[in-house]
Amino acid sequence: MPHPGRIGIELTVNLPRPRDQLSTREHPEFLRLRRQLFDFIKAIRAVTANSAKALALPLALLVAFEVWARAIHLQSDSLAAAERRL
Repeated sequence: MPHPGRIGIELTVNLPRPRDQLSTREHPEFLRLRRQLFDFIKAIRAVTANSAKALALPLALLVAFEVWARAIHLQSDSLAAAERRL
């Protein structure tokens, strides 16, 4: 079981570029990654069901995943804007 501040799961992200929030969230690879993350969270909850920390890790993972998804979207927007200026 992962401890606070340790990597619980590593996911390799191979999403095509350019990315935008709608098409990325509908992409099969994104859906596969999300399912893998949710399955990991479910497994952690089962192991730590009696712990007060049971919600901390899954919530942190979900927040990190959402932040990552938004950062990818913003990065894609920035790259697209830079390409249009060229």
